[in-house]
Amino acid sequence: AGSLAKEIKDKPLRPSRLIAVAQDVCEGIAQVHLANFIHMDIKPTNVLFDAHGRAAITDFGQALPLNLLGTADASGHPLYPSFVPPAIARGSAVATPASDVYQIGLTLYRALIGERRFQAEWGPVKAKPFLERRGIIGRGEFPDRVFQPFVPLGIRRSILRALDIDPVLRQVGAREL
Repeated sequence: AGSLAKEIKDKPLRPSRLIAVAQDVCEGIAQVHLANFIHMDIKPTNVLFDAHGRAAITDFGQALPLNLLGTADASGHPLYPSFVPPAIARGSAVATPASDVYQIGLTLYRALIGERRFQAEWGPVKAKPFLERRGIIGRGEFPDRVFQPFVPLGIRRSILRALDIDPVLRQVGAREL
């Protein structure tokens, strides 16, 4: 029991633990997408663990329905500043399952580097004016995308692809991630 936020507060996840968490999160979000919704609020505080250590996604207060084109209108939709997908940070009102893939990638990156380092990266961005902050995210300048040497290349590649600023270049959905 507990949350991913609590688990990464003092130290990053080991790659083997990250893979297990990622599989659970991606399967949960894949089910959300199959139900024609996008979550839009994937972050460590919304990943909870059961007594066996399996992860589950919670807090569907930001979820949006997908239309027949597989998109959702995110205009005016409140998003947490550090988890805004780059296209939306650049002013797009269109959210897709790739928006969730970005947030999963950012959550996994955050878990791999630990909360302290993530906050050290976010702090200078957070101090910027709103439009400049969104520009930094939209250009892919946040997060740093720097991994510890022990992180396997396959994990790095998957996370970097999920964090691509172009939604078309990300994994098609949570299952592919």
